[in-house]
Amino acid sequence: MIDRLAREVPAEFSDGIVAIEVSPKALPHPRRGDVYTLGECVPLEWSGNGADLQSRIVLYHGSFAALARLGDFDWRTEAWETLAHELRHHLEWRAHVSRLEAYDWAAEENFRRHEGQPFDPEIHEAVDTVEVEPEREGMVTEQYSRGYRLGNQLLRPARVQVGRSRGTAQAAK
Repeated sequence: MIDRLAREVPAEFSDGIVAIEVSPKALPHPRRGDVYTLGECVPLEWSGNGADLQSRIVLYHGSFAALARLGDFDWRTEAWETLAHELRHHLEWRAHVSRLEAYDWAAEENFRRHEGQPFDPEIHEAVDTVEVEPEREGMVTEQYSRGYRLGNQLLRPARVQVGRSRGTAQAAK
């Protein structure tokens, strides 16, 4: 599948990519076991001017498989988004631009921000609940996958776990 996706990439975007590899590894987040690194762009030696930068892109099959086990997962879409993300890293490094690094940082902050916030059905999909103290009732306790927006349009809600106090959880049974 990755070879087919790589052939769909216009040549001007893949210039300087020496390899697109699939590793069997799973790379879980160091603190969040339900978050995985799906790919990375590895810059190789270069002169420093950017134009001759070469990179290797690695996609981690084990990480994709781990996320697929969590539920709704479109392998092709996730592989394409990851490949496009890593190609953009390569192009930005060649152009001496680091906007995507700021995006990656913001995504990490997004995980932190959602936890402890009230559940909002406009941006969250509750996929799980957990018993909590009454003061944490209705709060997001964990984010399983981030949501996506394009401008003001929600493309996919964040998939989250929501706290339910003991009394609410027992009344629901």
